[in-house]
Amino acid sequence: MSETDIRGNQLSERDRRLLVAVADGVQTRRAAKRLEGLPDASALVERQRRVSRLLSGGPELPSTLAELPPEVEVREHTPAVRRLAVGLASLVMVTALAVALVFALSPSTQEPPTVAAVSRLGFASALDRAPRSRPGHPALVTASFAGVNFPNWSRRFGWHTSGSRSDRLGSRTTSTVFYAHMGHRIGYTVVSGPPLDDDAHGRHLTRNGVAVTVVDEGMHASVVFVRNGRTCILSGHVAHLSTLIKLASWRGEGALRF
Repeated sequence: MSETDIRGNQLSERDRRLLVAVADGVQTRRAAKRLEGLPDASALVERQRRVSRLLSGGPELPSTLAELPPEVEVREHTPAVRRLAVGLASLVMVTALAVALVFALSPSTQEPPTVAAVSRLGFASALDRAPRSRPGHPALVTASFAGVNFPNWSRRFGWHTSGSRSDRLGSRTTSTVFYAHMGHRIGYTVVSGPPLDDDAHGRHLTRNGVAVTVVDEGMHASVVFVRNGRTCILSGHVAHLSTLIKLASWRGEGALRF
């Protein structure tokens, strides 16, 4: 569609290009003199300026001919350049939406996980290698998380580390070490941050001076307790629920801090 002035008169191709250049702030005042003879020249510049700003998303441009700088490099906006400007503007909008979505879903806006959700990590697959026994500390392995050292049960109970994994649940991060013994497997999960709300529906008891919550679901059981201000959960496949209680409350002759 060809450009028209305020009264609807057709502009020549040369005047139309000059109008675009002047509105975009890329034409000299000398070259703009030609447009001064057109009716309502300043109104035309303002109208084209608004269009140009919408296309490019750029800063405010001069709205009248008198505000033009004395010398600016001359350039023409080809259809390809305008298509590129529209594409860039769309990309900026999409990027802004993506950033907004990331902030909307960031951990700072999420709730802490439930005890039940953390317990399920004990049945997940290991993603990393198993930690080894810690030299000089037979009751510990080389893994630790959020100020909590993971226990070494191999010598005392015959449970050997078999793998590990790290996860993010809601607003918290977790670390899990897996142990195996005679075909059974359990996960020891430590949750970052302050203790989780004890929403588990189980029995509350104390063993070896350690308060635990026991959730008995047959072969799928879990024990919830706190060490160094962190929620810890043992969960997995066991033949006897008492095994989880014994392991959770083991202090390693003082090597494991509660």
